[in-house]
Amino acid sequence: MPIYLEIEGFHGSVDANQYSGCISVNSLEFKVDRKIPNSRELEIIPKPIVSELRMARNSDELSAALYGVAKEGDLGNKAFVHLLHTHGQTDIKFELSYPSLIISTDDDEPSETLSVSFSRIDIWTTVHHNAADIRERWVTGYDLSADRIF
Repeated sequence: MPIYLEIEGFHGSVDANQYSGCISVNSLEFKVDRKIPNSRELEIIPKPIVSELRMARNSDELSAALYGVAKEGDLGNKAFVHLLHTHGQTDIKFELSYPSLIISTDDDEPSETLSVSFSRIDIWTTVHHNAADIRERWVTGYDLSADRIF
């Protein structure tokens, strides 16, 4: 039975049966720490599932993705605008909350969907200075459940 992962703020889903350590949603690559669990494994796999997103440069896809997060969690226009104007590499680390299971019987074959939402977001940027990389952590963290930046 196919297993799909849905990530809030990103449209689309991925087939977790094709797990290879990295999944893509709308051209954004997520590094998943471990295999996406199915319903029988949910109880034995520690949670939350932590994923990372990396892109070499900001793009419309990244902007749209962050906007999707900002709409739900009110990340703030200032952080959003700063990310849009960042040069170099941007690393975003999402901590995902406990997945909830949706069993779908669409088509002829039933499938399982693990639906997750963001509980925390960390954003780093890499800037170039004197031929050396300097990593700035300009947003230390955003706890969506507490609705605050810390």
